[in-house]
Formats: sequence, C-alpha cells, structure tokens
Amino acid sequence: MRMLRASSRRFTILLACGALGCRASVNSAPAPIGLKEEYCWFTVLRSDRAADSVAARFTQGFIAAGFNQVTFARRADTAWATAAPALLTLRERVQVSSRAVAYWHGDSTHFRYFVSIGPPAAKLGGTDSVNVGGNLLDMCTRIARAAAIGWSAPRALTGDESLAIWTRVP
Repeated sequence: MRMLRASSRRFTILLACGALGCRASVNSAPAPIGLKEEYCWFTVLRSDRAADSVAARFTQGFIAAGFNQVTFARRADTAWATAAPALLTLRERVQVSSRAVAYWHGDSTHFRYFVSIGPPAAKLGGTDSVNVGGNLLDMCTRIARAAAIGWSAPRALTGDESLAIWTRVP
C-alpha cells in the first residue's frame, strides 16, 4: 500500500513537470538574416594539430580578419569556431559571417571552414547585388592567412565532404 502511494506521488510529480516543461518557448529575438554559405576549399583539409587547436586558431583568425563576435565550442572530439555576421569591407561593404568545424580522425584533424556573404542589411530589399565570388575568395584568403594553420588536402574529393558533421552546430 505504501509502495503504491509513493509511486503514485512520483507519477503525479512527473506528470506535472512534464506538463510545465512542454510549453512552447517564445523567441523574441529577430530571426538572423539568411546568408548563403559557401565552403572555402572543395575538399576536407587535414592538420596534425588537435581539433580544439585548429578551432582556436580559427577563433584568432576571425578576430584578426575583422569579426568582433567570435565564439568557440567543443563537444567530444569536435570543435567549432563561429564568427557572427558583421559588416566588413572586402571588394565592397558586405555582410559576412564564417565558421570552422574540426574533428580528430585517424592520425590527423579533419576540418573545413565556411564563409557567408551577402549585401548589407540596408541593401537587402533593393536591387543592388554584391560580388559574392570575389568577396568570398578575399574573405577565405584573409581568414586562412590570419589563422595560419599548416594543412594538407587530397587532390580529389574523398566523400568526407558530404558528412553530416559539417552542418552540425554546437
């Protein structure tokens, strides 16, 4: 009898917590502007550095490249560096964001970095376009030089480029 009451109380508490926890949260922040993301190198890059070291170098590289909101995250064997959208001047004034993903695989760290380029917020509704290709190349080069990571890359695609890890966020 005592056991039945105790389990009945636990069930009631569990039910109440579940009901309170299932309320939908309200996101009051505006949705971020969607920029088209492109990879900076067509294959997965490799480095003898640890994954968190690669991501830390990208964090420093993002700051040196002109980003002011940069984050670093690590979960298990994967590390991320993310640069929030910022207005930067490349070939023209554009909105840019970037991220890098690195994970340890075999005897090296595999990593990729991505850049998103778009018009400044003031131009989003207008007909003006930006030179995405030229600005992308400039930004990828600026980040790579600032991060200063020694790396190698296979000459052809290996299949690693389509792994889900590149789209995961911390």
